[in-house]
Amino acid sequence: FAAAMHRGPRPTFNDKESCEIHLIDARVQEHHSALTIDVLQKLRDVQQFATGEDLSKQIAKDIQRTKEIFHKRHAAKG
Repeated sequence: FAAAMHRGPRPTFNDKESCEIHLIDARVQEHHSALTIDVLQKLRDVQQFATGEDLSKQIAKDIQRTKEIFHKRHAAKG
């Protein structure tokens, strides 16, 4: 599966360290399955957003960019 990951502080919500993984276009039936994560590329540094809505908009952009990176790498593998 392609996925976008955040590891680090969540300054928009004044939270400390966290790790979040957003599976993209995945239909996961088993909620207790183990996943192995391969980090392919850093998208951006941690940012603080004025609102949760602003953060959600950026996450949507990050997911779109992640899809492009994932599909480009898959196409290169043939």
